[in-house]
Amino acid sequence: MLSYQQGFFAQTQILDAETFARLVISDQVVNTIKAIRQRRAEGNTQEADRLKRSLPGIIWQATFDESVSKGGNRGMWRKQAAARLNGLFMLDVDHVKAPRAVVQSWIDNYIREQGIDGLQPAEQRAAWAQSLGVLMVSITSSNEGIRLVAIADVGRGNLADNQAWLARELNVEMDESCIDASRTSFCPSFEDIIFINKEKIFTYHNDEYDNQYGEQYRHGNSRPSASNSKNNSNHRSCTSRSASVAAGNDGRENGASSNQVGESQSQIDKICKRLKEGYHGTSYKELIEKWFQLISKGYPQPGDRHRTLYQLACDLRYVCDFDPQLLAAAIGEHPVGAEIANERGREEILRIASDACALQRWRSIPKRLQPVLESLHLLVDEQDADGKVSRVPQIDYKSWWERLEPLLSDSPGLKEAVADLPDHLKMGGVLAAGAMLGTYLTRCWWEHFDGKEYRLSFLVYIVGGAASGKSFIIQMDRLLMAPMRAADNAGRELERQYKEEAKRRSLSSKEAKGQAPEQPHPVIRYVPSTISNAMLYRRLTDAIDKESTDPDGEPMHLHCYTCEAELSTALRVQQGSWAGKLDLECKSFQNETAGVDYANDQSTNGIIQVNWNQVVSGTPDAMSRKIRPATVLDGLVTRLCLFPMPENDFVMLERQRRVRDFDRECMLRSLGLWLEEVKGCLDVPRLVDFCFDYESRLCKQAQLEQDECLDYFRKRIPLIMMRYTLVRMVLRQKEKAMKGEPLEVTDDDLKFAELIGDFVLTTQMHMFGSMVMDALKHEKEAFVPQRRMRKMVETFGLLKQEFSIDDMVALSDLSATSAKRRLYRWIDYGFIEKTGKNTFKKLIQSIA
Repeated sequence: MLSYQQGFFAQTQILDAETFARLVISDQVVNTIKAIRQRRAEGNTQEADRLKRSLPGIIWQATFDESVSKGGNRGMWRKQAAARLNGLFMLDVDHVKAPRAVVQSWIDNYIREQGIDGLQPAEQRAAWAQSLGVLMVSITSSNEGIRLVAIADVGRGNLADNQAWLARELNVEMDESCIDASRTSFCPSFEDIIFINKEKIFTYHNDEYDNQYGEQYRHGNSRPSASNSKNNSNHRSCTSRSASVAAGNDGRENGASSNQVGESQSQIDKICKRLKEGYHGTSYKELIEKWFQLISKGYPQPGDRHRTLYQLACDLRYVCDFDPQLLAAAIGEHPVGAEIANERGREEILRIASDACALQRWRSIPKRLQPVLESLHLLVDEQDADGKVSRVPQIDYKSWWERLEPLLSDSPGLKEAVADLPDHLKMGGVLAAGAMLGTYLTRCWWEHFDGKEYRLSFLVYIVGGAASGKSFIIQMDRLLMAPMRAADNAGRELERQYKEEAKRRSLSSKEAKGQAPEQPHPVIRYVPSTISNAMLYRRLTDAIDKESTDPDGEPMHLHCYTCEAELSTALRVQQGSWAGKLDLECKSFQNETAGVDYANDQSTNGIIQVNWNQVVSGTPDAMSRKIRPATVLDGLVTRLCLFPMPENDFVMLERQRRVRDFDRECMLRSLGLWLEEVKGCLDVPRLVDFCFDYESRLCKQAQLEQDECLDYFRKRIPLIMMRYTLVRMVLRQKEKAMKGEPLEVTDDDLKFAELIGDFVLTTQMHMFGSMVMDALKHEKEAFVPQRRMRKMVETFGLLKQEFSIDDMVALSDLSATSAKRRLYRWIDYGFIEKTGKNTFKKLIQSIA
C-alpha cells in the first residue's frame, strides 16, 4: 500500500488507484506544475520551490502507524519512527535536460540488448520496466528530473542499497537525500507519467521487507546496510546508459572506453555497419548535404548551428529508425555536426538526437523531408506506375462535396444543420448532425442482413489542428440537442434538491435520525465527458422508457449522449479512471451489455445496457493518445466515423460578421421533439440489400487484391451506412415515420449510403491504416504456432534393429551418461531389451 499527504503538514492517508487518478488530473496539480515550470523558466526558483510545496506529497515506500504530533494530536503522521515499509523504493535522478529522451534511451538500449525489436512501444516500456522491477516512471515538477518507483529486493539490502543498485543499472547518479523511509515525493501530473503498472503499484506489499529493515528505519537509521555499504558510492554523473557513437570513431570519448559509456564493441560495430549501409543505399552524409541545400539553403552561421542541427535531427529521425545513437552518429559524420562535437563534446550531439527522437511521431514522413528524398530518387510513401515518388495521398474535400451537394437538396434537417459551414466541411457536418439527430431515434431499430436487430449508435470524431474550425460541433450541438438538455433539466433539479437535503441532514444531528430521503433516479441523457464510470453506469441504467419496448419486448433503454469539443479533456478523465471508458465505447456501437459488480455503496451493480453516442473534436496529438499502436486492434477504429479537418497552415481566417437565421435555428431546435416520437422497427429491405451488396463488393475486392487493410476496415461499414441513411429517410418522410409505416427507399438514399460508406472507410484507412497493418504484422509474428518437438521418436526410428550406446550418442545430442539413462528408461517402457554390456535390441519398430 501507498500513502500520501494532501498538504505538506497534513496527516498521511492511504493512496489507492482512484485517489491517485483524481490527484494527477486535478487542477491543483496540473496548474501548479505548469506554474512551477514557468517560474523556473523566468529564473524565479524561490517562487517555484514555494509552489512545489503546495503539491500533494506521495510516500511511495511506506505507510505510517498512528503516532502523536508535536502538538499532541494523534494521527498517521509522516514520521520515520512510525514508518511501515511496503517493499517499494524510490530513485530520483536530477539535472536531466531531456527526461523523456533519457528514459527512451534506457528502453532502447534494453530492447537492442535483448533483441526484441518487434514489440510495440508500450510493450517495450513494460518489458524494460519488468526487467528492473520498475512500477512507475515520471517526470518531476521541475521538468528536469526523473522519478522511478521500483520493487526492493530483500537480499539486495535496504532502501539506499536498492537505490544504489538501480542507479548503477541505469548508469546515473542517485539523489542521496531520498534514502529516508519517510521521504515524500511531490505528485506528478498525468501528462508527466511515462510508465505506470496500475495493476501492481497500488496493491504491492511485502511484509518480509519491513520485517528485515523496518526497525532500522524506525530507530532513525537510513544508512546503507553494512553488507552493501560499498554499493552506495557515488556514481559517475550520466543521464543515460547509452553514449553517442559518432561516425568514424572507435567507441571512445575523451579517453573513456566504450564499456565506460555503456556501449559494447558489438553495438558500436552495428552502428558503424548501419552508417555504411545508409538509407536505401544512400549515405546519410549525402542525405544531410541535400537537406542543407534544399531546406536550410546552406550551412548555418554561428549562433544558428544548434537550432539547425535540431531541425535536421527532427526530420532525419524518420530515416534512422528513430534510433538516437544512429541519428547522432549520422549527424556527427557531417562537418557541421563534427564541428559542434569538437567544441561541446559528443554528448551534445547525442542530446540533440535523443530530444528529437523523443518527440511525437507521425504516420508519414514530414513534408519538409519529402523533397530531399525525392531529389535523391528515394521512396517516400508510395510510387506511381512510372516508379516516380508520389506524396502521401491527401483527402480530396472538393470531390466529396461534389458527391454530397446534389443529395443535400433532398435531405431536410441535414441540409439546414450544415448550411452555415464551408462546402469542404459539410461532409463532416453531416456526420456530426446525423449522429446528433440519430440519437433522438433511440426507440427505433432495424433488422440487418446478418439477421440481428441493431439500433442507431454513433461515434463521431472531428480531428484537426488548433484553430482549424473543428469546433463547429459546438454550435450544432447547441441547436440540435436543445430538446434533450431541456428534458434533462427537471431530473437535474431533482438531483440537486436531493444533494442539498442530504447535505443539510448531515449537518443536523436531529434530522440525521429521521428517515433518509429516497435517492431519485431521473432520466438524464445528456452527459458531459467529465463523468465518472459509476455515474455513467447510473445514467445508462436510469435512461429507460417503460412505455416503449425493444425487439425482445423489454422496456427500452435509451441512448445517452456526449458532445466534447476537446478530446484531451475526455482523455484526462479516462486517464483518471484507469479502467477508462474504451470498453464502453466499443460496446455502445453494437448496444452490448456490460457487467458491473463492485463492493462500494456508490457503485451501480448489475448488467447494464450500453447505449452511448458521442460527437467529439480534438487535435491529432490527442487522437494519437486516444488510439495507440499497442491498442489499435481493439476494434474502436473500425467503429469511428472520422472527419480529418483540412490543413490551414499559414492561412488567415476570413473576416466576417455573424448573420443569424432565426427561422433556421428554430427549425433545428424542434427536430428532436418529433424525432423522439418515432418508434419501432424501420423496415427497409431495399437498403439492407444494397448494404449487403456493397459489403460483398468490398470483400471480393480485398480478396482479389489480398488487401488486408481493406479487409480489416470494411466489416462494420454497412452498419454505419444504415444508420446515417435511416436518419436521412426519417427526416424526409416525417409523417410515415411517426405513423410507423414502411419508408420508401429512393435511388438517392442508396447514393447517400454509398457516399457515407466510401467516406468513412477512406478516412479510417487514411488515419489508422498504417498503424493497423503494423499491429497486425506484429500480432502474426507474436503468435506463430510452435512445431512439436519429436526428437525421441525420430532418434528411435533412426536406430538399427540392434545398436549400441555409441550409436545412440551419434544420432542424438546426448552425452554417453544421458544416452544410457534414456536407454534404461526405454527398457522399462518395453521399447527395447539389453543384449550385451553396451548393446541393445528393439522390441518394437516405432514409438510414435
